[in-house]
Amino acid sequence: MKKTFNELDQWVIKNWIESRQLEDSMIEVREKYESVCDRIIDAVKEEQQELDNCRIRRKGEALIFSKKKWLSKWETWPSGLWIWNISLDKLMADDADVPGVGIQLLVPKGITFDLKDARAKIQNASVKLMNGINTKYLVEEDDSGLSFWHSIPEPRKELTQMLLDDESEKFVECIASHVKILTRFIPVLDEILLTKKP
Repeated sequence: MKKTFNELDQWVIKNWIESRQLEDSMIEVREKYESVCDRIIDAVKEEQQELDNCRIRRKGEALIFSKKKWLSKWETWPSGLWIWNISLDKLMADDADVPGVGIQLLVPKGITFDLKDARAKIQNASVKLMNGINTKYLVEEDDSGLSFWHSIPEPRKELTQMLLDDESEKFVECIASHVKILTRFIPVLDEILLTKKP
């Protein structure tokens, strides 16, 4: 007969008080990490107040910097500037997808939208806007939209150490700096996402 509680379950039960304390600590750590993510958003918005639709997704899994006026497929997953894979679950797992930063276009169905034209505008603008920045961007396109992104160059261990140092200021500055570079594309995104074709 299969046991109700497996070996790990039994360990938790036998160490219930300690496990509960650990559970409470993890909840507190996640809340503190979300407050760090809020500081990243504030640091970007301090220079780009026009980004009026910024949010944290899935406990830091993604940070999104957008405008309410930009075309988006979903209100909670708007088109804009994105940071991916920086949740604690991703930062602590060596086999997880690497943290990345880029532009995400998620355009609603029913709107005539030239994805190839948007891709060309972003790539053409990147030649000038990213001049002097030695970063290789990847372009991914599917039925849901377009991603123009690159991996964050700092290794996970370095990012984690920045997070743990002092008041996490270096971590905030590092992540915000990657987004601030991409804010150069805001005029291009305005041209793409504020125009509805007939």
